[in-house]
Amino acid sequence: MGAIGDWVRSLTHHGLERIYFLNGHGGNIATIEAAFSELYAEASFAGGPRGFALKLKNWWDLAGVLELVQRQFPVGHLERRCQSNCRDADEIGRGVGQRDASPSKTGCLLMRRRR
Repeated sequence: MGAIGDWVRSLTHHGLERIYFLNGHGGNIATIEAAFSELYAEASFAGGPRGFALKLKNWWDLAGVLELVQRQFPVGHLERRCQSNCRDADEIGRGVGQRDASPSKTGCLLMRRRR
């Protein structure tokens, strides 16, 4: 969050008003949004106009990415990973099926096979 704050403060200091962040990891989303909230609050408490707008986009949400993935992996990339990581092939069609099983315990992503 500190790095995002530093980048935004520096870029706005040099005159940028609209800053676009392209995210590459799902685990960053909440942190980036929290940093945005802190920056907006900081600007609000300063009493003047905000002077900037922040936007977050995930690379996998960009136009054409889903179509490209489906063309490259028609059966599904995650499904193949699940097939190679699951303990038995039956887990793929129904998920793990155990209440206490988790992807970290089984290595399976719990994907359902497309029929």
